[in-house]
Amino acid sequence: MGNIKFLLLAFFLIVNVANGCWEEERSALLELQANIMSLNGELVVDWAGYNANGFINCCFWKKVKCSLATGRVIELDLAARFGSGDDWRFNASLFLPFKSLQLLFLSYRNIIGWTKNEGFSKLRQLPNLKVVDLQYNPIDPKVLLSSLCWISSLEVLKLGADVETSFNVPAYNSSMMSKKCGGLTNLRELKFEGYGISDINILFALGGGANSGLRNLEKPHLNDNSFNSTIFSSLKIFPSLKHLNLAANDINGNIEMNDIIALSNLKHLDLWNNNIESFVTTKGSKRMSSLHNLLLGSSNSNSSRVLQSLKSFSSLKSLSYEDNDLTATTTIYALRNLSKVEYLYLTGSSLNDNFLANIGQMTSLKVLSMPFAGNDGTLPNQGWCELKHIEELDFVDNNFEGTLPSCLGNLTSLRWLSLNGNYLRGNIASHSIWSRLTSLEYLDIAYNQFEVPLSFSQFSNHTKLIYLDVSSNTIIPDTEFQN
Repeated sequence: MGNIKFLLLAFFLIVNVANGCWEEERSALLELQANIMSLNGELVVDWAGYNANGFINCCFWKKVKCSLATGRVIELDLAARFGSGDDWRFNASLFLPFKSLQLLFLSYRNIIGWTKNEGFSKLRQLPNLKVVDLQYNPIDPKVLLSSLCWISSLEVLKLGADVETSFNVPAYNSSMMSKKCGGLTNLRELKFEGYGISDINILFALGGGANSGLRNLEKPHLNDNSFNSTIFSSLKIFPSLKHLNLAANDINGNIEMNDIIALSNLKHLDLWNNNIESFVTTKGSKRMSSLHNLLLGSSNSNSSRVLQSLKSFSSLKSLSYEDNDLTATTTIYALRNLSKVEYLYLTGSSLNDNFLANIGQMTSLKVLSMPFAGNDGTLPNQGWCELKHIEELDFVDNNFEGTLPSCLGNLTSLRWLSLNGNYLRGNIASHSIWSRLTSLEYLDIAYNQFEVPLSFSQFSNHTKLIYLDVSSNTIIPDTEFQN
């Protein structure tokens, strides 16, 4: 009897998956395309054309991925191009045949609402659905969140809009929306970008608080909204926060460190493009021991004052301070006091002329990146060459000139060196530094004024070197240097 059941099950699978995908899912894909074409007008991919030409294994159709084990569709990518397609009313029933669906991408689809009783809440019938991307669809965010909050299996939810978007308020099932949903208790990552929202309470539509709702949320991306400095005290209701993006909001002035310290699991904080003046501590305040990565910059703030106030971030390993004026002498001293920082990113920031000569005290540095800043002068023979643990140096597109200092050879841990787009000169073969930089894996000295011998013999012992760019320099025969 057991063998008969097994044979019947095998026959059922063979019938349904004879052509590599389930017949019901192939039919559902064709129906989904017909719906999109009739209402939205943009052909994402011609599944019907594949089918008509005998290519009926839908697991190999574009924008579709199937499980290798079951043949079931697990991913649908229906994202459209920016600004294309007519208005589309979502119909959840078209997606219910995909019983194993895990990832659904619907960004830029111009979804303005849904047909009656066919909102996103109905996708709760797909128990494996983990990722939904609905970025840049003009639906009122509060109504959208209220519909999505019923999909308790979600782990990643991506929403976003242009600040100037005019939102539609679709008709929805009022009896469903009047009920309190259990919240997205499995949600780990939320993108909620560009809505211009100033009140965090809007997220309560997904469920909030420490004992319900979003208690497991780890990575909220709340950039390009209108939150102010009170946002930090409001975020205490999300106890699992680890990665917080608040770039390009209205966070101005002084920030109370106690509110940030209360986010005890926070490791990454992005505050780029906010006008923060300082991080204020009170007597007896604890230090922020969990935060490792901090992103600042692109503001009109007093950079020296901001940097001096970072002493409360006692475990800071990575600091990004981009697109700012860091020319004040006090900035150098403020940075030197951050002796535990290992990764320093200063992209687009103008620096004090003595910066490189005075950062030798940042002995923990492994990465120093300062491209696209227009800094000029010669590279000094002191300071930066004392960074014995440095592994990556990026000086791309500055205005450094002169020859390479001999102390560069002291940086024996250096794996990545990029000097592209400066005015550095000299014959590469005349520098003894290369014989000591044998850990190099990446070297870019293009667009300078170097003389580079044709044989590249000075790099013959660099067994780890996998990328070398010397273009737009002067290539010379080896004999010219020998003579």
